[in-house]
Amino acid sequence: MEEISPTPETSDPLELAGNGDEKAEENGENGGIAKILDKRIVDDRETWYLVNWTDKKRENSWLESSEIEASQTAAIERFEEELAEKDPDEEFTLEKITDKRILSGVVYYYCKWLGFPDSDSTWEPCENIFAKNLIDDFEKEAENSKSAKKRKKSARQNDEDFTPEEDIPRLAFLTD
Repeated sequence: MEEISPTPETSDPLELAGNGDEKAEENGENGGIAKILDKRIVDDRETWYLVNWTDKKRENSWLESSEIEASQTAAIERFEEELAEKDPDEEFTLEKITDKRILSGVVYYYCKWLGFPDSDSTWEPCENIFAKNLIDDFEKEAENSKSAKKRKKSARQNDEDFTPEEDIPRLAFLTD
C-alpha cells in the first residue's frame, strides 16, 4: 500500500500522486500518448484526461488538457469521438482489485475492468466502487499474504538449526 501525503508547496494532483515528472515527460517527449482512457471535469472548469502511455513502463496518469502537447491532441479527438458514441448510462463491471494506495487520506483501489485489458485498469476512490465484496476479497487476500510472510519469518527465527547460509544456493563449481 502506497501512502502519499500532500505537501504545503503543492496542490497539483499529479505531484500528489507521485506523477509530477518533468514537463517534457508529461508532454510525451519520452513516450507519447497511446490512448486516452477517461475524462474528468475538475471544479466545473478544468478538463483532465487519464493517459495510457506508449512507454509501457509508465503508469497511467491524469493530465490537465492544457498540459497535453499540440502534437498529441489527436488522441483526445479520438477519445471525444468514441465518448460521443457511447451510451451515457453504460456501467462498467469490476472484475477484480489488484492494488491499494492512500492519497491525501483517501483510499484508492486499482481496478481491473471486466472485458478490458490490464492496460485499461484505473485507480478509483473507494466511494466509486459499488462491489464492496471485491474490496473485502482484496483486503482478506492482502491480510493473508502479510500473515504468511510473518509466519515464514517467524518459523526461520524459531528454527534453532537455521542459518542464513541455508537460503544461499550452493554452486557446484565453487565447492570443487
